[in-house]
Amino acid sequence: LSFLGSYVMLFINPVWSAIVAWTFSMTTRQAGHFFFEPHSYDHVNRASHSLETLFPENTPEELWLEIGFGGGEHLCAQAKANPHMGILGAEPFLDGLARAVMKIANDGIDNVRLYRGDARELIDRMPDGAISRAFILFPDPWPKRRHHKRRLVQPEFLRDLTRILRPGGQLRLATDVESYADQALSVFLRNRNLDWT
Repeated sequence: LSFLGSYVMLFINPVWSAIVAWTFSMTTRQAGHFFFEPHSYDHVNRASHSLETLFPENTPEELWLEIGFGGGEHLCAQAKANPHMGILGAEPFLDGLARAVMKIANDGIDNVRLYRGDARELIDRMPDGAISRAFILFPDPWPKRRHHKRRLVQPEFLRDLTRILRPGGQLRLATDVESYADQALSVFLRNRNLDWT
């Protein structure tokens, strides 16, 4: 595990399978409004075609996932800096999605796909080894002790997330809450799929 700036970086060891994912993609712009339509991708026995379906214009070299991207600032910066990567963003809140869509449209970014909902639902549908990098940046800290069980980084969540990371993949976590950092580090250290780097 290495600390780069405010990131905690972890590397992982899993494999590939099948994908069923609901995504929201920008379809048209009319009178300043963006319209979203849900698309169902069911790639059971066709896992090799999943990236081509999500990114029909340009198949990315790798797939990255940002969990809880807020207004999409980091998501869009990563997409612009890494145009050869496909980036999935999962966000449950509509105003965050709206801000990200505006930024994606204004910056002409075409290597991002957005999922509106709980990232855990998306992760459950993703095949083993589907992504090479995951970002969890400043998740809700749930500061009261009685609410700590609501924190995103829990052993079960980490087990599911490490399943979809390919061997050598990276998990980057950033938090500015010391108690969350302590808890997350404890959870990471107990996960046998993660190695310090």
